[in-house]
Amino acid sequence: MDISLKKFGLFVNKSFPFEQITVFYGGNESGKTTVFDAIVSSLIKVSGTTVYGKRINARYQKDKSVQSSLPAYSISAPSFLHTHAIREGNIQFNLDEDKNKNEVVQIIQNSLFDTGFDPKKLKEKCLESSEKTGTKKSAKNYKQLKESLDKAESHFQRIDAERINSIKEWSSLPEKETKKQNLEEELKKIEESLEQTNTRYEVLEKKENHSFFDRLYASILIWEDKSKMISGLKKLLESDSETFLTSSEKKLTELSFEIKSLKNQSEEKEKKITSLGLEKQEADKKLNSIFALEPMAGSFEKRLDEILSATILKTQIVWQIPYVIVSLGVFLAGFMISIFSVQDGFSVSPLFVGGLLLVAAGVFVFFRFGKNIDVEKDEESLKTRIQSLSEELILQSKNAIRPILNTKEGIREALKEYSNSLVLERNQIQIKEDSLILEKNLLAEVLQQLRKLQNESEDIKTATEEILKKSNTSSIEEYKEKIRSAKSIITEFSDLDLRLSQTAKEYQTLSIEELKLRTKDKLINFEKENIPKDFSSEEKNEKSNLKSTIESQKQKKDLKSKEVHELQYSLASLVATSTERLNRILKEWEKASTDLNQVKNDFDEIELNFRAYQNLANVFSEMDQNSDNQMQVLIESVGKRWNELLSGNELRKLEWDDIAKKPSSFDKRNELRDFENLSTGTQELLSFALRLEYAKRMSSEEKIPWILLDEPFRHMDEARVGSAVNYCLDFLRREEWNGVFFTFDPGLVKTIQENAKSKNLDCILHELT
Repeated sequence: MDISLKKFGLFVNKSFPFEQITVFYGGNESGKTTVFDAIVSSLIKVSGTTVYGKRINARYQKDKSVQSSLPAYSISAPSFLHTHAIREGNIQFNLDEDKNKNEVVQIIQNSLFDTGFDPKKLKEKCLESSEKTGTKKSAKNYKQLKESLDKAESHFQRIDAERINSIKEWSSLPEKETKKQNLEEELKKIEESLEQTNTRYEVLEKKENHSFFDRLYASILIWEDKSKMISGLKKLLESDSETFLTSSEKKLTELSFEIKSLKNQSEEKEKKITSLGLEKQEADKKLNSIFALEPMAGSFEKRLDEILSATILKTQIVWQIPYVIVSLGVFLAGFMISIFSVQDGFSVSPLFVGGLLLVAAGVFVFFRFGKNIDVEKDEESLKTRIQSLSEELILQSKNAIRPILNTKEGIREALKEYSNSLVLERNQIQIKEDSLILEKNLLAEVLQQLRKLQNESEDIKTATEEILKKSNTSSIEEYKEKIRSAKSIITEFSDLDLRLSQTAKEYQTLSIEELKLRTKDKLINFEKENIPKDFSSEEKNEKSNLKSTIESQKQKKDLKSKEVHELQYSLASLVATSTERLNRILKEWEKASTDLNQVKNDFDEIELNFRAYQNLANVFSEMDQNSDNQMQVLIESVGKRWNELLSGNELRKLEWDDIAKKPSSFDKRNELRDFENLSTGTQELLSFALRLEYAKRMSSEEKIPWILLDEPFRHMDEARVGSAVNYCLDFLRREEWNGVFFTFDPGLVKTIQENAKSKNLDCILHELT
């Protein structure tokens, strides 16, 4: 919830948000009272006829503006302020200040309690007396009075409207007379300005006509000149030379591109033939150099065959170790036997002979089986001869034939590669010769096609030159330009002829020649009148603006003339109005006003009575049926609130036995003292409890959960302020009401904030400066 003061007192475009506890803190002249009045104006509709409404209008003027999201309630300003606002110096609930005190007391004493104090019957009687619908006497009276009020208000509004209109008409007579004179002066000025504008417009129009006919005459002369040459131009366009030249130009461009392409091809072919010729010469030289080695290669191959076919033998003794050992063993055995047999003397004995045989056998085996003589080819000699042949081949061929290995296989492989290269070179030469012949044939074809295209190009150029010569032009572009010029001239002539023919029709002439004569006559007349033929663009714009100005001035003149006539008629009607009618209306208005005030007073009185009955019914509904004293329940309720405000050692009994009287209370010495004789702080504390109880009861019908407190604890000490704040916040939390505090005391602000925090109540502080 919030309130926005667009313009209210010293606040302009100022907004204030609200919580359940809202505190406005600031010194004097900081705007607390202004905010208080703005909140009241937002919660209820303040009538300007009430004392509070008049005070608000006088203080903040009538153009005040407040926007609020707070709910609005249908309750009068006095009732709201008396019930829901507790302000400094006005905290006590004082029935003496209630203008309806006597009526309320009389209702209670004379109407309600004459049957005895029975809360249920009292409640029923109050409700019966406050019914606005149904068949009861109170409802019939209320309905009858409401109808009378509606009828009186309708009659008064009608008479008041007639009175206001009549007074306005009579009071506006001098003003309308002055206005009529002013309008007539304005109309005269408009007419004079319109006349001047028309005069200037006519001058410009004559200049424009002179300029137009001058241009028209010049156009007719141009038409005559072009009509003489138009036939020759048409003949030029009728020939198809333009089409031929266009196609021949395109064809020449294509032929030029093809000729250039063929020339490039011939040049490339000639370069390629030259390149192939040089390559063939090089190949021939290489073949000749390779071919020169062919006899030598044959001779070396023949020599290799001869070396391989010749037999070179080598002898080698191979000892047979086993036979040598056996033969030596047998030899030694025989020798030892022979020596042993002759130890006793030489004699040929069998043992000696056997020893000799063994020696002979050992020698025979040694020489017969002890060695073998092998005969084989001499590979080293053969290898040396082949290596020498390979080196000789490399030397004589000048490294052209070079075996990879100095073996027979290497020589044969080198000779085979030589033979293959000779065949390859011969094949390459044949391929190059064939390519050379092919390129020469292709070159011949390209040159033949080139000569054909060149001849075709020359034929087209010859035909083109003949056409250009006939048309007295030197190039195709010049010829085309001449054709375009001819077309343009013919088009311009056609347009000019069409415009002049239309102009001739507009001026009702039979031909352009007749139009020429009439135009010439007009130009002579313009010159006689000394009207210049120059008509600038500025004058053209001026003429256009003048035309718009003339139209605008004519409209103004018509409107002003109409306004003057209407005002003259109004004045005549007003003067003819009878003063007797105005006096009659004024008398009727006075009577209707008196009747309306009387009905309003009667209606307000019954509304007040109904509200009093309803409030009393709510009070009696809370009272206990068995109470002996008609005030006991109310006193107990107020006493409960009163005791909640005091500490334990300050509890005091409350005495109050009549609503028309003021309450009394016992002091610390247990002496009963009248309300006026209590201390100021005690009076305010008791009145505060009574005001909250009263507000709770009185708002049971309207259900207005708001209480505004403007410095309510001014005369209380710190302890009583804390007790009052604690009780007040408990009351707001219990009843779910919104409390708005206004104070300049920082201590009170702190106490409110601490209590709100301890009770988990949302609290917001606005500091006003």
